[in-house]
Amino acid sequence: MSDNVLFYGLGSMGTGMAHSLRRAGFPVNAFTNKPEVRQAFIDAGGESADLATFAPEAAAVVIAVVNAAQTEDILFGKTGLAERLPAGCVVIACPTIDPADARQFEADCEARGLLYLDAPITQAALDRYQQAIDEGRAHEDDASLVKTYLAEAGLHRPDRKGSG
Repeated sequence: MSDNVLFYGLGSMGTGMAHSLRRAGFPVNAFTNKPEVRQAFIDAGGESADLATFAPEAAAVVIAVVNAAQTEDILFGKTGLAERLPAGCVVIACPTIDPADARQFEADCEARGLLYLDAPITQAALDRYQQAIDEGRAHEDDASLVKTYLAEAGLHRPDRKGSG
């Protein structure tokens, strides 16, 4: 599988994360509903090709939107991204959402052969992923891949409370 990253959501947090991944050497293809933001990403050296072209080549998807409704629409609704991704692709969802929604997204992704990580932009995200490994819902080899994407996006697991 490639190391291509599809990034959906170039808002105040997402733009910096997408650029950090790009600077770290990951091929990043970013999408947003705002044409001027999309153009600014392209002008800064990023890519924003057609979703249908890039999705089948993605190793990971980072979804940096506001809520569960947007995440659901991107993955399973009008955008239908989950149907376009290759089996084994890692879906990293960054909005803070209800745990029931996250569990449903995880089940729906798993049914399509995708690895879903509920990774709200908080210090507890990697702790929850470690718990998923411990409970057998995720695999150790996936953990290193996910940690790589999160680290390169500028997210880290703090060593102690208050250091995030």
